This record gives sequence, C-alpha cells and structure tokens, in this order.
Amino acid sequence: MPYVYKNANTGDEASLDERSVRLDHLDNWSLVSEPEPASLEGSEPKRPTQAASKDEWVAWAIHNGVDAAEAAALTKPQLIERFGKDA
Repeated sequence: MPYVYKNANTGDEASLDERSVRLDHLDNWSLVSEPEPASLEGSEPKRPTQAASKDEWVAWAIHNGVDAAEAAALTKPQLIERFGKDA
C-alpha cells in the first residue's frame, strides 16, 4: 500500500511509493494513508553472508544463544567460523 496524500483545497489525492518531504511541508497537503510496517514477528532470521558486517554476525550469534558481550568480543572471522556453517 503506498503513501497517500490529500490536497485540502482541491480534494486531489496523490499516491506515492515513498514519503514526500515536499508534500509533508505544504499546509494544504496531508498524509491520509501509509503502508503498514513490515512485521518481523514469526519470521526466522537468516544467517548473514560472509560479506556482512561484524554487527550482523554479532546479532546472529546472539540469536543463536551467545551472550551479547561474548559475541561482541569475538572477531568477525571467529564469528563466521563458529556460526557460519549450516546446522
């Protein structure tokens, strides 16, 4: 569902894929509808690629039961070695 703006003067509606900074700042246009945020609930996270950032690997390690401080202390190669293989 796109972002929908309505013009108070003319009743015109504009349907856009992205939010418009310009229309947000015009007094005669108002946002009347916007997309629902994507729900991550119930979706299983996927193992990061080797090119992913260390932060993504730390998050993956935490998802797999490692303490946050312990995961942050590991290097990216250590994280990949430990959590980069399919179960």
